[in-house]
Amino acid sequence: MELIDQFEETLLAGRRARFGGGVSVDRDRLLDLVDQIRASVPTAIADAQNVLHDRQQIIARANEEAEVIVAKARQEADAQLNGHDLVRQAQLRAAEIIKEATQQAQQITKEARTEATAIRGSATSQAIEQAIEADRYSLDVLRRLESQLAALLTSIRAGIEQLSQKLDQEQEQRSVALRDARIREQHAPSEPD
Repeated sequence: MELIDQFEETLLAGRRARFGGGVSVDRDRLLDLVDQIRASVPTAIADAQNVLHDRQQIIARANEEAEVIVAKARQEADAQLNGHDLVRQAQLRAAEIIKEATQQAQQITKEARTEATAIRGSATSQAIEQAIEADRYSLDVLRRLESQLAALLTSIRAGIEQLSQKLDQEQEQRSVALRDARIREQHAPSEPD
């Protein structure tokens, strides 16, 4: 730009000719400026090409990073969905076990009472003892089932807690990655006009 400004100043400094509307200028000075402009143009073009090349590389890197981030986000989403499915399956299985245990306990109790009633008819004292034993057995079965269900419930809660912590960590990592991407974007060189 400086050479063009000097060229313009040289033209404006020329004297107007008396006839024909022409301008008298320092020819050697103008030719020297033209040579300097010619010499500087290839350098400016090379600089512009370098800037354009650097810009294309930055865009390509940014696209690659974006693809990596998107792929990672998809993997994390798939992992979270699988984790939720496991918890749901465990909850469904626990509900089935509780239902089966209740039915078994009811059946055992019903059978024990029926048996105790039949025995009571023949020998009251023996029937009472057997009813007590049946109730103890039912109580024992129920306690064991309760213990098993408590262990299963503890396992389910641990799974839920683990998945919750994992989700929190993954969300935090995602937030950090997005923040880092924004910071890189803000510090990236601006595009030339």
